[in-house]
Amino acid sequence: MLKIIKGKSSKSTVVFLHGYLLSSEQWSKLALHRAPWRSVLIDLPYHGLNSGIELSEKSLDAYAEFVKNELAAAGIEQYSLVGHSMGGYIGLRLLQLDKNLDHLVLLHSNIWEDSPERKINRDRVVQVVKRSKSIFLREALPLLFKSPERHQTRIEVLIDTAMNMREDGIIHGALSMRDRKESHEIVRQQKQRCFFIQGSHDALIPMAEAQLIWEQVAHPNHFFVIPNCGHMSFIERPKILHKVLETIVAEAKTP
Repeated sequence: MLKIIKGKSSKSTVVFLHGYLLSSEQWSKLALHRAPWRSVLIDLPYHGLNSGIELSEKSLDAYAEFVKNELAAAGIEQYSLVGHSMGGYIGLRLLQLDKNLDHLVLLHSNIWEDSPERKINRDRVVQVVKRSKSIFLREALPLLFKSPERHQTRIEVLIDTAMNMREDGIIHGALSMRDRKESHEIVRQQKQRCFFIQGSHDALIPMAEAQLIWEQVAHPNHFFVIPNCGHMSFIERPKILHKVLETIVAEAKTP
């Protein structure tokens, strides 16, 4: 199930993949109807309108195959992809799996493997969610914002939406991310096709680490920083994010 927003031009297509615990509704403040491209919004399995869809295995490849098949069924051919957080991890797999993907924008995402500590935290999610889904969501979602106190109403909406997810779906996503491998070589080999957008105060992706790794493997001019922002620029700084995306899409279209 996907949604298409025509925008001011349909000469190019941009697919938007949301992050873990979120849905395609997260893009609502981006004013995509005014974008100079056609936008395609997809809900991942276990999320949003696809909360009832299950995957046979716990892996990012399974999510990527789902997205690839959804786009093919809708007749979407050449496209760029903006992947937020977990959506970016799935986008990295699509670089390998889908010849129709032209350019990838990693939005508050990364290319490294989870640290041992982070993997332990992913395992902890299983136990916390089994005990209380509400406690987990109320602990996890505010951490995505630089200043959560400024976005309380929106955070409550995100929590209410995520409460519709099944516990096994929340666990499925956490374990799929835990088991992913680093993607340094994928980006190094395809650096002209990869872009990165980082929030200046993203608690999940340290700025210094992101910049260092990006400088080692990717195109230096493809790294963008959104100031005064955490992990949720499409809510915290939507106008700036929209401008950055216009810059990236325009560059991607240039031969």
